[in-house]
Formats: sequence, structure tokens, C-alpha cells
Amino acid sequence: MPQYFFDLENGGGFLKDNDGRNLPDEAAIQKVLATILLDIVGDELNGIDPFIAKVTVRDQDNGVVMKGILSFRAE
Repeated sequence: MPQYFFDLENGGGFLKDNDGRNLPDEAAIQKVLATILLDIVGDELNGIDPFIAKVTVRDQDNGVVMKGILSFRAE
């Protein structure tokens, strides 16, 4: 199975995934990506301050295969 790395960028800075995960297909990548973003929301979103989190998924050759962006701003 191919290995994918999920790098996180948010208000706290950049966190590079050095461990990666072995996943079989694009659907599995999307599921992990959504889970990561949902976890971040639960930990960091306070409902008042604007918030942006980005997760970039890289393959084992460092090619970007997918990105997920979650943003919040109350108006």
C-alpha cells in the first residue's frame, strides 16, 4: 500500500508529518483528511476568532495528492 503524509498548517504554525500512513485509495485518504480536520476543529475552534486550518497530503515522492482547507469566520 502507498504511504501518505498529512502536513498541518494552522494558526499555531506548520507541522510536517514524518510518519505517514499506508492507505489503499483516494477514498481512504479523504476519510483520514476529514478526520484530522474535525479533530482540529474540536481542539481549536472557539466560535469567536477566525480560524483556518490546512492539511496537505503528500505521497512518498513528496508530490501533493490532495489538500483540505477548513475555515471559520463569524460575521
